[in-house]
Amino acid sequence: MNLRFILYKVLILCFLPYCLYSQSSEVEKFRHVESFRARMDSLFNSKISSDGPGAGILIRYDGQEIISKGYGLRDLETGEKIGPETNFRLGSVSKQFTALAALSLVEEGKLRLEDTVGNILQVPALSQISVAQLIHHTSGLAHYEEYFFHEWDTTKIVENKHILDWYKNEPEPEFAPGEKWEYCNGGYNLLATVVEKVSGQGFAEYARKNIFEKLGMEHTTYFNLAEPTKIEERAFCYEKSEGKWKKVDGSYLNGCLGEGAVYTSLNDFSRYAEALRNKEIFSEEVQALIFSVSPVEVPFEKEHSYSFNSGKSLGYAKGWFIDKDVAHHTGTWFGQRSMVVRGLEQPFMLALFMNLGDSDLRKELIDNTYKLFMEYLDNR
Repeated sequence: MNLRFILYKVLILCFLPYCLYSQSSEVEKFRHVESFRARMDSLFNSKISSDGPGAGILIRYDGQEIISKGYGLRDLETGEKIGPETNFRLGSVSKQFTALAALSLVEEGKLRLEDTVGNILQVPALSQISVAQLIHHTSGLAHYEEYFFHEWDTTKIVENKHILDWYKNEPEPEFAPGEKWEYCNGGYNLLATVVEKVSGQGFAEYARKNIFEKLGMEHTTYFNLAEPTKIEERAFCYEKSEGKWKKVDGSYLNGCLGEGAVYTSLNDFSRYAEALRNKEIFSEEVQALIFSVSPVEVPFEKEHSYSFNSGKSLGYAKGWFIDKDVAHHTGTWFGQRSMVVRGLEQPFMLALFMNLGDSDLRKELIDNTYKLFMEYLDNR
């Protein structure tokens, strides 16, 4: 028998088991992911009505998109369904993009986190507060909501310039800057104003050019009701009133940028998640700041308790609550709920966007999604 032919047969016999094992492993892996997706369908279909507002869920792991899917309707009038391209209002999940806009200026050498807000904005009442304290919710700023909820003419849209004017009147602070941690939406509105002042551009435009376009988030934007732009594939926001869904997208507070107001899709957010994973948004030094926490610890309260962090201490970074190995943030606004969860040791990102106002449902969906996903990882 030809020696070359014998060697060829030996090689085939040696490598055949490996090839069969590899194919079997891929089949088994595929079977597991399909089983996981079926369980996710079962979870969301049991909680989201096909003829009402709903949710979009994105899960990425180690550079791969495991699921990106919508449930329910983005527009009850037209009956259009939610999908990966649907643009949701994010509420306070937007804060991480406001922080990124500020870090972009740090990257350019135009801003330092220790810079004084009062000096930048020429507001003596803010002279003791640093940019970092705005970002980390340790500024001690008074909460603007009390005034604008009860004393503002609600026929007029509230914008960041109005919030800045209110802070110029030196409202009584909650505490001395840096003394403790207390969540403050007004701090992120002022942070957006700082970005405007330092960059010389409108905040939404600066974020679009320096954050969203850079990350390939082509359909992501800040939305200002005082100067409205069309949101393609928009998920309108709904609240239930007397047993019926009511559209609630027209709040007079929907002109405030920084604390919220980002619209994005699962598709765009997936690109952002991958850029975070690859650490390709900024230079290594500035990138490291994204998940660096304030020295002031966050009081752990019931609202922070989820299946992935119950009973743990928390810190606050740049639009993220941080515990030992998980970062997260929620978004709550009229007719919307959202939540993102990112592993700091495991390479995963979960994003849940909802166009209905139900915090209990958000918690139930994110807790169960996290548990199902961890089971999937364990069984792969």
